[in-house]
Amino acid sequence: MIEHRLSFSDMRINEIVDEFGFSDESHLNKFFKKHRNISLTGYRKAKTLMN
Repeated sequence: MIEHRLSFSDMRINEIVDEFGFSDESHLNKFFKKHRNISLTGYRKAKTLMN
């Protein structure tokens, strides 16, 4: 779901943080990077370039 929000919405990262219940952006970024090996902004930029 986080990937979907990053790819297909205009939500800011701090809004995604709130939606998924993370305490702050760094915790979400650490979680995402652990599972996807890329930062939140890096993922969003890569998806934007692909579209």
